[in-house]
Amino acid sequence: MTRSMLLGALLAALISYPTQAQIAGDDLGLLGSTELREGAALPHISLQRLGYGRTQLVDGVNPRPALLIMVDYTCSTLCGVTLDGLEQVLGETKLSIERDYRVLVVGFDTKDSDSDIANFRNAHISPGGFGEQFEFLRGSPEEIASITRAINFSTIYDRARDQFAHPSEIIVVTPEGRTSRLLDSLELTPGEIERSLTGASEDQNGGFFANLTRICYGWGSAAGIYTTQIRRVLIASGVVTLIVLFGVIVLLRRKENQARQGNGDG
Repeated sequence: MTRSMLLGALLAALISYPTQAQIAGDDLGLLGSTELREGAALPHISLQRLGYGRTQLVDGVNPRPALLIMVDYTCSTLCGVTLDGLEQVLGETKLSIERDYRVLVVGFDTKDSDSDIANFRNAHISPGGFGEQFEFLRGSPEEIASITRAINFSTIYDRARDQFAHPSEIIVVTPEGRTSRLLDSLELTPGEIERSLTGASEDQNGGFFANLTRICYGWGSAAGIYTTQIRRVLIASGVVTLIVLFGVIVLLRRKENQARQGNGDG
C-alpha cells in the first residue's frame, strides 16, 4: 500500500465513522494523557495465536525485540490503518521479521472470536505479503488484563456502538519483554523502525511521551485529540488529488494538441 493509499484509507475511515460523540471529550482527553510505562515488564504468559495454537508473549527460546500493537479486532477506525501502514514500512527495512524481531498484534476485546481476527487480518494484510508473519493473538480476560495492567494501557468502552476508544501507538519491546519506546502509528519511517528495534536489542529505553497523540475513536468524538492528525491527512490528501488532476489535465491537453496536429496534416 502506497502512502497516498494509506492516507486515503485513513480519511475514508474517519469520514465514514459517525460524527456524534458517545464518549465525552473530557474522558477522551484523560485517556490521551495516559502515560504508558517505560521499562514495564510484560507478563510471561502464552496467548492463542491465530492458526498456530498458543504461543509465548515473551519468547525465552529465541529472544528478539518486538513491536506490540494493542487492537480491537472489530475496530472500524485506526486499528486497521495502523496495520496497513506498518506492513508497508516494515517491508522497506533491512531487517528480517523471522530473524530480527516479532510483531505482536494483541486483541484487548476478549469478546472477539477467531473469525473476527481472521476477518481483520484478511482485510488489512496482503495475501502472501510481509504482514502474514505478524502474530495475531488473543487471550482470556485475565490474560489480557495482566498485559494492560503491566503497561498501563487504558480503554473507554462505547456500549452503544460496541467500540473502544484507546491509544493507537506502537510499543517497542526488548527481547527480555520490557517496554522500550513508543512509536507514532501514523508517522513511521523505515529508519525509525530500524533504530528502535536495534536500540531495544541493546536494552536501551527511548523514553515514552506522557501525552498519547493517537486515540482510536470517531472523527467528531476525538476532535480535540485528532485535530492535528486530521489536518495533516486532509492537506496530504488534497495535495495528492491536485497532483492527479494536474496530470489528467496535462494528458488531455496533450491528446487534444496531437488531434489538432493530425487534422492539420490531413
